[in-house]
Amino acid sequence: MNNCSIVHTFVLLGDHEQRYWQNILVDRQAKLNQPRDKKRGTEKLISKAEKTIIARAKEVTKHICFMED
Repeated sequence: MNNCSIVHTFVLLGDHEQRYWQNILVDRQAKLNQPRDKKRGTEKLISKAEKTIIARAKEVTKHICFMED
């Protein structure tokens, strides 16, 4: 049984492409302008360690699927 998902891609042209990039810029500005909590000391270290553990777990569970002809 093949668990790999199929991804469909297409090229955006003209007005659709302009709206896509405008949406990317708006989302980026919203992300950069939102207030962030300042973490210090042990709270910062614990947060960093949790992110590292999650990243390693995702890397281990990553599978490469090859399509057979």
